[in-house]
Amino acid sequence: MKKPWESFEKNYVAVETTDERTGKTRLQYEYCGPWFVCQNGKAALNRAKGGVGAALIVSIVCVLWAGIQPSQLNRAGLTSVPYGLSLAALIFTAFGVGYLLFSGERVKRPEYERMTRLLSFAPVIQAVLLLLSLIAGVFLLISGKAQAADAWPLAGYFLGGCAAAFIRFVFKALRYREEKNTDFEYAKDFPLGNSKEADS
Repeated sequence: MKKPWESFEKNYVAVETTDERTGKTRLQYEYCGPWFVCQNGKAALNRAKGGVGAALIVSIVCVLWAGIQPSQLNRAGLTSVPYGLSLAALIFTAFGVGYLLFSGERVKRPEYERMTRLLSFAPVIQAVLLLLSLIAGVFLLISGKAQAADAWPLAGYFLGGCAAAFIRFVFKALRYREEKNTDFEYAKDFPLGNSKEADS
């Protein structure tokens, strides 16, 4: 597992600069890693952000609504255990969506890796756990351990799971291309270890 400092050293380099007014030399860190550029275009990226943001709100509202219903399903272990775990997955999904919403057309490597890691797994895990809660709830209803009036949380499980799956599919449709960081002042001379060949 990469340590935060190792990731920082890989993407940032210390550069000495001289203050023109005082003549003093100071050290500052400049980003020298690659950019990850969205190939879908600005309009498509904005649409994806809007869709993902709306889906996150739907997911949060539906999942929390399901959990506060006075239903036998919320007291049964078969449904409440996967439901509780889905809340943890929802938190990670929200962080991933946050990275996407605040990103531009090009993203620095650390933010891109965090965003990709979170949105590749968290929404899927959340959707699967809510599906398990849904299946368990239907089983309890069929077996007579819960009444028809207890079925309301099933709607929250279903809609929350669909919203999580939608987040995953929308993010998967976005395509990013790795580009060399030509903004870095010393990009041509600095021996960067950030190419795909260097990372392998």
